[in-house]
Amino acid sequence: MKCNKCGSEIKNEALDHCLCCGERIERKSCVKLSTLFFGGEFGLHRFVSGRSISGMIMYIVGVTTFILGNFTGALSNLITTLGSTTLIVWMIVDFILIINNKFYEIKPLKKPKKYKSIALILTILLGWTGIHKVYLKKYYSGITMAGVSYSISYLIIGNETGIWTNVCALLMFILLIWILVDFVLICINFYKLD
Repeated sequence: MKCNKCGSEIKNEALDHCLCCGERIERKSCVKLSTLFFGGEFGLHRFVSGRSISGMIMYIVGVTTFILGNFTGALSNLITTLGSTTLIVWMIVDFILIINNKFYEIKPLKKPKKYKSIALILTILLGWTGIHKVYLKKYYSGITMAGVSYSISYLIIGNETGIWTNVCALLMFILLIWILVDFVLICINFYKLD
């Protein structure tokens, strides 16, 4: 492997910087790009890179934008437009940073603690958004929960009738069971929380 800045050979694959010039070495740009394209509107690429706070902000903006996109009215249109524009600009900036190898991973000095009480509160209050799964570092299932919630809100707000009413009821039942299972798993400390 060669350094991008000075071109010197890096023999130790475990190093995260060049010994000659000190340039940081990033190896996971394809993972970051794929999570940007398939979950970027929910900040998945930021969670993968250790940027939890900005990832959480992006997740909240993404979920809010998608849910409010189903409503009509001036305020919901304004919020949806602002949220969508913010997400698009944010994703373009992140894309440019990733392809230029400037989107560095943030490695904490010590492993952050995950508290059972916070996970339980998130599950009870915001379980339908999947935010508790993101808190537990189960990003893909958190995004899936948000997608199921979005589908339910689309069917409810769209006043769909017929078979779609049954589909909506089934999705709500599945989501409720999923939240209850997560609640029980957190209570029995399945995720090894402090």
